[in-house]
This record gives sequence, structure tokens and C-alpha cells, in this order.
Amino acid sequence: MPIRRSVLFAVLFLLTAALPARASGSGAWLVPPVDAATSNPYRAPGSKWGPGHRGVDFAVARGTAVRAAADGVVTFAGPVAGSIAVTLSHEGDLQTTYSQLGDALVAVGDVVAQGQWVGHVGDAHPGIEGLHFGVKLAGEYVDPTNYFGPVDVASAVHLVPLDDASTPETADGSCSPRRDLTQAVAPPDRNIAVAIAGIGSKTEGGVAAEMYEQGPEFLGYDSSHIYRFSYRGVDGPHLHAPYSSQDTFGDLEEAASRLRDLLQGIARRHPGVPVDLIAHSQGGIVARAFLELQARSWDPSLPRIDHLVTFATPHQGAPASSAAADLKGVTATGGYIIDAASRWARGGAPWPDPNSAAANELAPGSELMDELGERDVMWGTQVLALGIPNDVVVPADRAMWPEKLSRVVPPSGLWGHGKIVGSATARGMAYDFLSDAPDPCRSLWDAGGPPIGWAVGAAERSAPYIYGAFEGATGLTAVPLVVGATTTLGRGAVGLAKRAWHWGRL
Repeated sequence: MPIRRSVLFAVLFLLTAALPARASGSGAWLVPPVDAATSNPYRAPGSKWGPGHRGVDFAVARGTAVRAAADGVVTFAGPVAGSIAVTLSHEGDLQTTYSQLGDALVAVGDVVAQGQWVGHVGDAHPGIEGLHFGVKLAGEYVDPTNYFGPVDVASAVHLVPLDDASTPETADGSCSPRRDLTQAVAPPDRNIAVAIAGIGSKTEGGVAAEMYEQGPEFLGYDSSHIYRFSYRGVDGPHLHAPYSSQDTFGDLEEAASRLRDLLQGIARRHPGVPVDLIAHSQGGIVARAFLELQARSWDPSLPRIDHLVTFATPHQGAPASSAAADLKGVTATGGYIIDAASRWARGGAPWPDPNSAAANELAPGSELMDELGERDVMWGTQVLALGIPNDVVVPADRAMWPEKLSRVVPPSGLWGHGKIVGSATARGMAYDFLSDAPDPCRSLWDAGGPPIGWAVGAAERSAPYIYGAFEGATGLTAVPLVVGATTTLGRGAVGLAKRAWHWGRL
């Protein structure tokens, strides 16, 4: 054990010694303008006009949002040699330039905060997508990497049990073998775990939420490091106001603002400790709405979000949500069915309200889903999206997050949507991912799960039209006319009765 400790101290010393010396006269540390590796380093020119590379290039896709590296004022924003560039002036005679942008989101004279979006990535150089980022100190180009913030050793080094044989290793380090995990004996990291349940869950009058009944505890987090998100707010000693299932039917951006409140409260209680978000179903969309819409610029009152793990979250929309709208739109009696289901849901029935704001926002092609699809998670949050084939609420293909690490776990139980949270395979992959192990290895379920999910979604999307054909074949299309006529006659009779009663009093 003493040898292990000495090795750990040596690693910490080397990490600390490797930190760049902060240049005198410069302002605050810069944050990287995008979350990506550098593809072309800084090369100082031999003379003022000599060849070199006066900045660094980041290997990042076109359209990625670019953030301000520090607080500053926009001194230039416009076209340069056929592309867009933005220059910011900062304290300490420091300037940053974001070149070859696809567009600019700021104008000359704007005061921007560190982390605020200034534009979107275009090409780092002609024909090569990426971002060129340059830094000047007192008018002279310098290596931008010398001005990025120091490594946070406390969060960069995860202390895990060295004798734990369950830590995944592979011969070539390419991926982590899948393994089943029923109950972890130690936490995957030293972070705070925030669990976020989905639509229809509740904690008022008893807990009814898979994520709260069998979530972070089974991944080894200590109870003092677990917080449960509430759709009602952060009242109470545990930053959780008990909520009803009806509270989960509201606007998801409002829910994201409540998640922000929770995270600010956690940051006050646990200063400097990163957070892992672990979400089920709709809860994953709440987390994304916070990360991508609420946290538009860096806020020191918020903790760093280290990981996001989602279980059966409709990252590409839930077909059932759009099917409910289609049932109302393309059938004669579907509206009555949906309205009745809505009333029962608000009365406590065990299904989501199909007329709710949340259900509408979860539909493929909704304004919220489109907006989330155009953005990316901020500040380097690592993402794992898990789906399951036998899920009729969020089919496996819809649970996949394009451009993010996504996996499909084997079927568990009869109805996979709730069972995925307790899946031993899902827990094993989540634990290894949270431990910063190599990405989980792919399996046949990753190849076969999405096509199964597509078939489930296709059946759900076609259901309203099949029902419409059934209406026409059975004469149910006359039902609205009969109901409407009966309603009209009934209202007329009530009106006459009221008038007769009124006349009788005169």
C-alpha cells in the first residue's frame, strides 16, 4: 500500500508540474472554445511575416457552437477573405480570435461572458472543417494552449479500489467487455449523482419511479452523494419537493430550469465537486434541455457536469407522442379517445397525459426536439445513451443519440421501458462508463436493436391510419355526428329549462 501511495503522489506531482506557467499581464485563464482535440498545433513564425501557424486548430464538425474563451468585448465580427471571424479583447492586453466561422452570433461592441456562444464552426482552413483559434498578448501571437486553465487534478484523477477485480480491462484497451452488475460495492467515481425520473413518475404519497427506486444506489453511490430531481422544485432539506405525476406533464424547459436550481443548490453544499446526471426516459430530455439550452454560458454557481447517462430517453423523439396527435387529426373519433385518456391521466391513471405540453415536446419534429438536435452538450460532458429492444414507449432506435456513445442492452422483462433501469447489463455498462473505462464493446444487440425499434415505431406511427380505416369500415365515422347532435340538443334543452325557470320566477 505505501508503494501505491507513493506512485499516486508521483502522478499528482507530474500532473501539477506539467501545468503551463501563466503569462504575466494576462487576465483570467481561458476555456477552450470547443470541446475537441487539437488537430494542428501552434508553430511560432521565424519572423513577423515568416511562415508558421499562428494559433491552434480544433478537429470539430461544421455547425458546432463556439464559445468565448473569457469575458471580453467584441472588437471585430465579420467577413475576412470569404469567411467569418470574431475577435474579442480581454483584460491584460489579451485578444482571442475565432476564425473561419460559418456565422457570427455577436456584433462589434457586444460585451460577452466566458462561455457565451459567439458563432458556429465552419472550416479551420479551406476545405478542412474545424476551428482555428488564435491568441495575442500585447499584439503578438502566442501559443493558445499556454493560456488554457490548469488541470483540475481532483476531478482528473479518479481513485477507484485498486484490488477490485471487476474493473474492466482489455488486451488492447479498445473497449470494455460487457458485464452484468446487480449491486456495485463502491461508487464509480467521487462525483455527486443526480437522478432524474421520467414522465408519469411521482414522489408524493410514495415513490413511483424506476430511477428513484433502483437508480444510483445500485451503482454504488453513497446516499449522501445522491440527489433526486423534483418536477416541483427544490424545497426541503434534500432539495426535493415531493411531486405528483401531473407535475411531470408540464413544459420541459421549465423542468430544466428546476434542474438548474437543484444543481446550484448542490454546488453550494458540495463546492468544487462534479456531478453525474443519471436519467430515465423524459428525464434525459430535461437534462439535455438544461445542458444545451439553460447553460448557454459558463456560470460559476453551477457544478461541472462530468457524465450524463440516459436510460430509454427519446433523443430522437417518441413516436407514440406523434401518434396521439395523428389519432386526433386523421380520425373522426380519435379526439374523443385522446381527450378521455388525458382526463384519466390527470386523475391518476398510470399513463402520461397525451395532451400535455411534455407529450407534445417529446414528439419527433417538435420545436424542442429540433432545437436540441441543433446543439451539443456544453463543457465536455461525456454521454452514454442506452436503449432496449422491447420498449414500445421509446423504441431502441429513438433512444440512440446521434454522434454520442449509444448502446442497446438485451431485453429485460416483458416491458423494457421501465425494466432497463434494473437491467444488470445496463448497470454494468453505466458503471464502467462512469468510471471512465474504455467505451463498452458493441454486441449483436447494437446491430439488431435499432431495426427492431424502427419496426415498433413504424407500427405506432401507422396505428392512427389503421384505426381510421377501421372507422370507415364499421361506420364509426358517424359517431361524432351523433354525439354532436346529441350535445347540441342537450344544450338546447338545458337552455329552454333555464329560461322556463327564469320566466316562472317573473
